Amino acid sequence: MADPAFTRSRLKPPNLRAAIFAMGLGLLSAGPGRAQVQVQTLAAPDLFSVGAGTSDLPPDLWQGSSAALLRTAIPQLAARPLSPAAAGLARHLLAAPGNAPEGAGDDPALAGARAEALLQLGDAAGAETIAAGTPALAQKPELSRVAAEAALRTCGPVTELRRKKLAQSAAAVSLPAPPP
Repeated sequence: MADPAFTRSRLKPPNLRAAIFAMGLGLLSAGPGRAQVQVQTLAAPDLFSVGAGTSDLPPDLWQGSSAALLRTAIPQLAARPLSPAAAGLARHLLAAPGNAPEGAGDDPALAGARAEALLQLGDAAGAETIAAGTPALAQKPELSRVAAEAALRTCGPVTELRRKKLAQSAAAVSLPAPPP
């Protein structure tokens, strides 16, 4: 004889009709006044809000920074050799998503310089992620060029989405489209 601790329970399965009826009563008791939805238009994200993955840096990292200072400093990160520690810190800062400083959120040249610096500092995958997440990439030649170069450097598998992004990037900077 089987041990009673290992036998099947003889409890009845839950009554599905009763459960559905109870849920229906709960929905009816909510009333029409509680189901209101408000709709509002969201502003387009700025070009610094796209990051190269997760970051432990706050989204207001660039708040209070001078856009003019960033336009000078970011291109220098790609132009000058840095120590390994400084390069690592620069990659960490450039890859972080956040709100751009006042007046720099819609500057495609600055966003392109940011992605270019990340690319030159050795983070081609991060530069490609930033470029791929940028809205209307084909209208931003600075970012499109970085996207195309980063894709060449990473040599990852060419998925249909990546092929489409590469074709948009190539068209924006007058390069031949990738083969099918």
